[in-house]
Amino acid sequence: MRKLFVLLFLSCKEATRLASDSRQRQLTLIERIRMRFHMRLCLMCRRWEDQMYLIDDLFRQYPEVIESQDSPLYGQLSLDTKERMRQALQEAQLSS
Repeated sequence: MRKLFVLLFLSCKEATRLASDSRQRQLTLIERIRMRFHMRLCLMCRRWEDQMYLIDDLFRQYPEVIESQDSPLYGQLSLDTKERMRQALQEAQLSS
């Protein structure tokens, strides 16, 4: 039983990285199992993941926030960064 726990155990750092990766790619079966196991045990990671999804959804719904001159982000992001964000959002919308 202990070996199984060690095999399935993820640190919070690993879990948040995988949660973030899951927005860009499909996780492997083992990664998904390990994530579910960790998220059932860790309230803080569940909250972090919920917040990450909320932020992603808001940027999908309101992409003009990135470009608006009234936005606190205006002028803070390079054109290259804005373009990468725009492309990632478009790819995510196409894959959903």
